[in-house]
Amino acid sequence: MAQQLKVDILPIVTHGIGHVLPKMEFLLRAGKVDVQILPRISYADAAYFADAEGYETAKRFRQYFMQQYDKLSCQCETPAYFRDVVLHNYFY
Repeated sequence: MAQQLKVDILPIVTHGIGHVLPKMEFLLRAGKVDVQILPRISYADAAYFADAEGYETAKRFRQYFMQQYDKLSCQCETPAYFRDVVLHNYFY
């Protein structure tokens, strides 16, 4: 869509949403959501991701987001983070 509209892309990566708002639950859990706003990808720079087939473009963007998510998760997933997750899973 951004390619057709010739607009820039502002990538945003989030971590912790699955713990704070899990599937099939209607209430929020206590926790922390980390949001990282990445550098803007201009329309001209997006040519790296673009190609003739939409599938390959989406695949390249997914790889980029997964790399950035891995970096963010390495910063966020400390022993204290997993302590809260484990305690919640075994709370009766």
